[in-house]
Amino acid sequence: MEVGYVGVEYGEVGHVAVRLYGDLADLAATGRPAPHHQVPVAAPRAVKDVIESLGVPHTEVDLVLVGGSSVAFAQRVIPGDRVSVYPQFADLDVATVSLVRPPPLPEPRFLLDVHLGALANRLRLLGLDAAYRNDAGDAELAATAAADERALLTRDRGLLMRANVVHGQLLRSHPSRQPGAGSRAPLRPVRRHGPVQPLPALRWVAGTGRQGCHRRSVAARHRSHLRHLHPLRRLPAGVLARRPPRPPGRLRRGDPRRRCIRPRG
Repeated sequence: MEVGYVGVEYGEVGHVAVRLYGDLADLAATGRPAPHHQVPVAAPRAVKDVIESLGVPHTEVDLVLVGGSSVAFAQRVIPGDRVSVYPQFADLDVATVSLVRPPPLPEPRFLLDVHLGALANRLRLLGLDAAYRNDAGDAELAATAAADERALLTRDRGLLMRANVVHGQLLRSHPSRQPGAGSRAPLRPVRRHGPVQPLPALRWVAGTGRQGCHRRSVAARHRSHLRHLHPLRRLPAGVLARRPPRPPGRLRRGDPRRRCIRPRG
């Protein structure tokens, strides 16, 4: 009987308990966000492989504890171990404790994946060093990011899981969206002012007497509807042009709009 480690034979499958903290639980490729996971392990396995088997790239991890002790990604785990995985801390400095945090870049420089051309243009407008090519492959992107000391920005989890990728960030499209492994779908638009309803069509009622009042009422409905639209949204051509002018303060005798005015007293 060949024994790989205490109490477990080679080929016998055990489990490692993994807990994902913070937003890492949303990245778990299990169909739904969950913090607790049981990863099958048949032989000593690097903790980096165990974490990435759940769909979490190592670039998103800032601290790993095995049995309460901080470890590096190369640390091997065996069935029965308990692994705690933490994302980047906002208010707590764990630089002296973490063994998985890479050294900081000398200056902020970025390399963007092929589906982030619009983001590359915006970063360049802000004066940032953002390299971008729309025909680069995954292997070339990973090698360039490591050689030029750039942070790789992408939505492809598999690209960030490459061993030579040191600095990187997995971009989330929308908080309500569950990102899939290797997802390259575009960003969803976020409506800040509620759903936009279609503009009511202008319908002029032919006839005499009430035609002028009907025009004013339709124009009023148009103005009230336009108030709810975002001021920067593009309006259909001719909407404002079709609004009838405001009637004069005093109508002439014989004007059909005079019939809509109630007599005083």
